[in-house]
Amino acid sequence: MNSIGIEISKNGITVGAVRYDRRAELLGKTFSPILDSAVSTLRTAAEAAVSLLNEVSLTADDIDYVGVTVDSAVKDNIAYDSVLGKKTDLSAILKYLPVKKLVSVKRANALAICEQIQTYGALYSIAYVELDEKVGFGLLIGGKPYIGANGLAADIAHTTVQRGGKKCACGNCGCFEAYVSLDEYLNKSKDHAQYVSYLACGITNVMNLFQPNVIVVGGRVAELGGDELLKEFSELVHKEQYARNSVNKTLIALPTAGPDAAVIGAALAGI
Repeated sequence: MNSIGIEISKNGITVGAVRYDRRAELLGKTFSPILDSAVSTLRTAAEAAVSLLNEVSLTADDIDYVGVTVDSAVKDNIAYDSVLGKKTDLSAILKYLPVKKLVSVKRANALAICEQIQTYGALYSIAYVELDEKVGFGLLIGGKPYIGANGLAADIAHTTVQRGGKKCACGNCGCFEAYVSLDEYLNKSKDHAQYVSYLACGITNVMNLFQPNVIVVGGRVAELGGDELLKEFSELVHKEQYARNSVNKTLIALPTAGPDAAVIGAALAGI
């Protein structure tokens, strides 16, 4: 199977050509800047895909589908409040890219899909927590992203970990994101133990709510904190989670995929 993965973020447009046969192989990728409108950005993404296909000796007829990921809620190929605007129909890419099918997922779900297919296998349910400037969350149940009725389900970033706490960018107070974002981690005036405590609180909530086989914790915070941070908050989570005596244990792990995980995950989203 051959597919195209497209990641659209504030940093730009990354397009990858992927071949899948039990594992995914990134055949090639290209990068383009974001343009001043959703229409021009989607057209640029499509044109970059066409050019990339030529570079890797494929045609649009060789492609089963194109997968698109953005860092926002997505439902029925509509992206909400993304870098492209309030409401964007991602399927407009197909006007410029002669592929029959388009699938779309939010970035955290694309990352979870990549981890599942490349490392853990389809039988595993996976939660993905991305700790960056914002907190992303992806959840795969039965191999498919769980998005709820409106595409906003399972967004732990804006669950409350401190009632009446600090103001979050969403307008509420005490959100998980307000306590564990990249800025909070980098702020050396903060109590590190307190940061770890809030992080453990959010991860414990994920474990207690969903009981996935694996919780992957990624993003810039995980890159910086590495195994030491993983050990610190995992110890608290395993003490506080209510299924601690269960035979089946949830694994908490750092990402196994590299920097192209979102593009590869998007390309695998239609499997």
